[in-house]
Parts: sequence; C-alpha cells; structure tokens
Amino acid sequence: MEKMLHIARFMMIAPLFVVLALLMSLILPAPDIRSANAIESPLTTKGVDADLESIGYNSTTLAAKSISVKAYSGPIPKHCLSNGTIPSESNIVTVQGLAIRNVRYTPCEDGQQPLPDSYYSDGFECSVIYNSSSDKKLAILSHEIGHCMHRGTGSSQKDFDKQYMILRGITTIDKRALSELIADDFMICKHGLDTDWPELMNYYNEFGVSPPTTDFCAGYTSLADQYFSY
Repeated sequence: MEKMLHIARFMMIAPLFVVLALLMSLILPAPDIRSANAIESPLTTKGVDADLESIGYNSTTLAAKSISVKAYSGPIPKHCLSNGTIPSESNIVTVQGLAIRNVRYTPCEDGQQPLPDSYYSDGFECSVIYNSSSDKKLAILSHEIGHCMHRGTGSSQKDFDKQYMILRGITTIDKRALSELIADDFMICKHGLDTDWPELMNYYNEFGVSPPTTDFCAGYTSLADQYFSY
C-alpha cells in the first residue's frame, strides 16, 4: 500500500518536471554548435605589410592599382587542377601562390569552382595569396605580384608580350607558359629573388628556356618599368 502511495505521488508531480524543463529551455540559450565546429579561415593580412615592404611595395599603393594581397599559412588548397580534374590519389590540390583574376574559372569535373569564394577580394581586379610560412615566401609573393602587374597592362598587354618574346628570342609559346615565364623573370630580374624549386617544378625547365642572364634582366627590367604600373 505504501509503495502504491509513492507511485501515486510521483505521477502527480511528474508533469511539474516536464513544465519546468520546458521553461528552462526557453530561458537558457542553446549551445552554438555552429561556432564550436566552425573552421576559421587561414587567410590573413597579418604580416603582409612587412613582407611587401621587404620587396619594395605596400598594400595601400597596390590597392590603388586594384591588387589585394593576403597570406595563407601553408600550401594553398584548390578544389581541382587548372584543367578541372581532381587527383584521384588524394583529392587535394595545393599551390604555393595564386594571382586570381576577378573572374570565375573553368569548373572542376564535379561541378565545384576551383577556388573558394573566400579567395576573391571584392572590388579588386587581381587577388594575390601566398604561402607565408614558406622560406621562399618573398620569391613566391613577387612572382604572384608579377602576374598581377602583367595582367594590369590591359590593352597594352599584347605590345608588352610581343616585345618580351623578342627579348626572350621566342617565336611561339602557349599562353600559360608565357605568363609563368614573365612572372618568374619579374621575380628574378626585378627583385633578385628565386624560388629555386626542384628541377621538375622549375618553369624554365618545363618550358625549355634558359634562366635569365644579367643582360636579359637589364632589358626585361627596362621593359617592365615601361609597361608595369608599380
């Protein structure tokens, strides 16, 4: 009989616990699961000004020329290769630097954009991202700025390219090779820097041209000074 009485009492107060729990859920905020699981973007402007000053630039003057610069602490991931393919062995593509035009590139084979939206800087024609943790960071940075300077020649780009090819002794070359050689020559001739990548990663070896000589650099620097807007 006593046991039945305890059960009856519990049944009477149980609804009160339910009501109390509902009231507490309204008063106390739910934990923010999204912020707890969010991944902070590794893109930053911290340290960028110091790196730019080391090679004779600053973010303000570059911004006036519609060039933004951000640092990435480590190799920079992309969704796919430039031709849209995704490596089956890792599904991860990384590069040491990027000079991103304010356009959307050819989609990856799975439909994704090659570059995350966070890599683009609104209002800028060219966005530089470089691996700031690399011991070659200044060479990488100057190479990517060279890309932006080359693209910034606008309607004069064809004239620059023509004179560059004459200077280089090149008669025919594809667009990608031309762009990478111009940026590497800018890095070496204008800033005296070199990434010294292994042979298989070296653009001069890849495209079958010689590294720039002192005489070539004199002509290249003069040409760049004429066309590039520093």
